[in-house]
Amino acid sequence: MNRCTLYTHQTDTDALHQLIQEHLPSDAVSTDPANGILTATIKGGLFRKAKTLTASVQHRQTPGYELSNQNDPFERNLNGMQGFVSSIKTDHTTVRNRFLIKIGTVNTAISFTCEPGYTEAFKDLIRATARHYEAFLFVEADEWFTAAPGQHFVDEELRLLFDTQGNSEVDDLKVNIDADVHDGPAFEPTPEQIDRRAKNVAALTAAGIPTLQHLPLVKDSQEVDIRDEQAILDRIYALYLLLGRAQGVDADKLATVKAELNIDQLSYAEEVLLADEAPTEQALINAWWRIESLQVLLWALGHLEELPPATDSCHPEEIFALVQQQSREDFTAASQLQPAGEILDATDLVYQQHWAVVDARLKGQEPPGGLHPGVVYERHYALNWLTNYGNADWDDVTTDT
Repeated sequence: MNRCTLYTHQTDTDALHQLIQEHLPSDAVSTDPANGILTATIKGGLFRKAKTLTASVQHRQTPGYELSNQNDPFERNLNGMQGFVSSIKTDHTTVRNRFLIKIGTVNTAISFTCEPGYTEAFKDLIRATARHYEAFLFVEADEWFTAAPGQHFVDEELRLLFDTQGNSEVDDLKVNIDADVHDGPAFEPTPEQIDRRAKNVAALTAAGIPTLQHLPLVKDSQEVDIRDEQAILDRIYALYLLLGRAQGVDADKLATVKAELNIDQLSYAEEVLLADEAPTEQALINAWWRIESLQVLLWALGHLEELPPATDSCHPEEIFALVQQQSREDFTAASQLQPAGEILDATDLVYQQHWAVVDARLKGQEPPGGLHPGVVYERHYALNWLTNYGNADWDDVTTDT
């Protein structure tokens, strides 16, 4: 008996029945639609055993291109596959990163069982099915799949994608998402997105910080909508005023600063806090943490050369000095927005850092690599706002992990 499993992003398996009939005798095919099973039997003879191929089909409960439903056993299996692949040490990091993304797009698995083994007709059918569905296969080493000595993955042309030793025979890997499950055209990661993820994973791994390589990729610099300089300037001064409130600056002084600096783009939550004569201690603490978001915005406009490691909170006096030492006019003139690629690099990095912090918390562990959870959260918040994540206004930004 031989087995292999084909994985595809496609959801329509009507073509499978047609492919079977094209490659095998039509009168040999039986179906069990309720259980997603197709069986084809080639009759034997006096001196030949009958040969049977069974194709079992499994679908996600809800088609998609990211793994988010842990109540779906199929998605849990795909998550396990991603974890297995991400644990493989390899020099083929770009291909592996693409493969991890491709696993997340899988909507259908077709498991082939051939008894007593593969025939040439069965092989032709499996090849044709793999090509039709732009699939990859999980296989055992046997008389047909000999690309590796043990379990391994092959692409639609049956070339070695990955084995357990990290070997690969491909230089690139196509990733597609059907328009039916994506709000827009079919998606394929760009080289920029793949390279960004590989670079950040390497840096975090070197720092002893675990990564989840199949986290969704941030957008490519050619498609992202970075906030414009004026919006960022307005937000910097809004946070500057908010932090004054968090420090206990009296209302009259804040009103003077607000007028002098022409601060008129406060969020609703900021307006409420500034108007509250007796805010809670927790509200003031939460407001004070926004200094970490302010640091990100100052970096985004070129007032800091780089963001320091997310292991310690920033020095308030240094952050305030960057805003206080110049008039708003001079500060604006000295501002220059970072390239989109730099902002996206930082966004993808903090996305991974935030996942690592949350994962450690759920496991009852200390944050890895000395990461400071508060710093990481505020950076993620500010960078998601900068990149228009979810088209959310400041109060409504989310930091999904």
